[in-house]
Amino acid sequence: MIPPRVAQKRRQASYNNIDYRLRPGKYAERQMIVEAIGRLRFHDLKSYRYVGMGSIYFTDFKLLFRSLGISSMISIEQEEDDRDRFDWNKPYDQVQMLYGSTSVHLPALDWSHPSIVWLDYDGQIAGSKLDDLDLVVSKAASGTMVMISVNAEKPAPEGMRK
Repeated sequence: MIPPRVAQKRRQASYNNIDYRLRPGKYAERQMIVEAIGRLRFHDLKSYRYVGMGSIYFTDFKLLFRSLGISSMISIEQEEDDRDRFDWNKPYDQVQMLYGSTSVHLPALDWSHPSIVWLDYDGQIAGSKLDDLDLVVSKAASGTMVMISVNAEKPAPEGMRK
């Protein structure tokens, strides 16, 4: 039996509600990102490191590896209770898994090499997400590409929330 605390967290994880591999908008977004990254001319693309949030699908990781040859990869996963699932679905041995908060792991990374960083958050913009962005932008090596995506929907009024 799944403990209630774990069951609640699993319901909250977006990958339990939405298969992001099937969303046409997300697919188009990924294709545009790969096209833009492919046009970077600061360094050889194979020398870049990708830092992202692979979720259980690792779609971005597979696409960047296949399309651009990027093999140094780090996935930061908030949902520590699903560690076994992430590890099982990890598509390549080169993907380094970090479990916990981006606010803990991003400051600990070596930012001396060019990176492609996609902070692909489920939730709405908040101070902690802006702090992550500020940290990456201030520490990243020249030639680094930084992207952030958040839920842009207006929050429901207090009395209308589920």
